[in-house]
Amino acid sequence: MTRLSPLSSAGLACGIDVVDVESFARALRVSGSRMTRVCFTEQERHDAGDCADRLAARWAVKEAVAKALGVGLLQGVGLREIETVVDEAGAPRLVLHGGARHLAQTRRLGMWAISVSHERGVAVAMAVAGRGDGPLLDDEEVSDG
Repeated sequence: MTRLSPLSSAGLACGIDVVDVESFARALRVSGSRMTRVCFTEQERHDAGDCADRLAARWAVKEAVAKALGVGLLQGVGLREIETVVDEAGAPRLVLHGGARHLAQTRRLGMWAISVSHERGVAVAMAVAGRGDGPLLDDEEVSDG
């Protein structure tokens, strides 16, 4: 079976993911602190605190970005290689590391935007990537929005 490229003819790739916060919170409780240590960077854990909805939203970003890259999590992209940070205004920003960064560079996906929301027990994230010489090719931070 041939895997199709996630890029559209316009040179864009996108991914979206939805997480049930209650189920995610249950998984966090069952695993103790192990799940947060394995799945999230230190910065993500700090920014989210103990809020299951914020961690679920960051999980949704990881899934959405992996889909935009055309792979699944743990299929060439590690959990902590896709990181959500917040800027001074509290807006989410994407940082790629390791295999995720390398894959984005290989596919020339230099421009990224992410959007995150969590409300009424649901967390959702969308990632859109475009070809070009964006911040990805200059430094570690890869999102302008």
